[in-house]
Amino acid sequence: MKEEIKSLQDLKNKFIEYRDTLNLDKNITFGIEIEYENILNYDMTYFLHCILDLNDWNNDTEVDIMEYYNNQIMNGEVKSPVLTDTIDNWKKLSELLNFIRKHNGIVSYRCGTHINIGAHIFKSIENYLNFILLWTLYENEIYSFFSGEFKKVREREKGIIDKISYYVRNNLEDISNYNIPLFNQNNDVSFIKVKSTSFDINNVIEFRVPNGTLNEAICQNYINFCTKFLLASKKELDIEKTIYKIQNNKHNIFELIDYIFDEDIDKDNFLIQSLKLNQIYNKKLLKHKTYE
Repeated sequence: MKEEIKSLQDLKNKFIEYRDTLNLDKNITFGIEIEYENILNYDMTYFLHCILDLNDWNNDTEVDIMEYYNNQIMNGEVKSPVLTDTIDNWKKLSELLNFIRKHNGIVSYRCGTHINIGAHIFKSIENYLNFILLWTLYENEIYSFFSGEFKKVREREKGIIDKISYYVRNNLEDISNYNIPLFNQNNDVSFIKVKSTSFDINNVIEFRVPNGTLNEAICQNYINFCTKFLLASKKELDIEKTIYKIQNNKHNIFELIDYIFDEDIDKDNFLIQSLKLNQIYNKKLLKHKTYE
């Protein structure tokens, strides 16, 4: 434990690194949906396609944050195409977020950042069972991480998101017998779009918890955690022992990062963001503006 405390002290003045690669297999696919405020929706579409030349990225309205200014729609959501771990894709993401920030884009407590991972990353029902058990066990640490650069995870204006852990904790016997429900878009993780174990552009596992952010390092950190948590869920897991730990609330953040990550940089970036070791990642969520 002394070594762990020392490692945290060493990280107090470090920033999350934005990297050219996450060392992911080329077959792993992902996408990101970035909600933003304070920019006209029409302008964002123009920026994407006419200035940034991101023609395969899309800008949509988002009903939960949509408002009007001079009869024009404000705010929206930028959706990436299917991405892989390449220098070019990380460069495009960084350029986009820098551009939004320079044009006075913001995120408030209403905004989220959704991460979609190609569901072909899983090959069996056992992978899903391991995932929801591990998610339930380490939920507190995961939610702290998904608060991003803010103190806590946002609460949705239309009600608190349904945590899959609620179901898992109340149905452990069913879950352990592989009776896994099709968690949907009301849940913090959605399996509603999962179709098969083969690649398909719309065959994704969606992480809906992360706070909104225009910080490229945090966006990349979100993607890194989601993919590597799913990969770790493919390891052989002692189901009985994991259920015992869930029931007895036995978990800690160091156990989590050692299970998920192989590289120290992954562990460091996770700890910095989760534990708010640097004050730049410990902001208060902004209130949203009213335009009209």
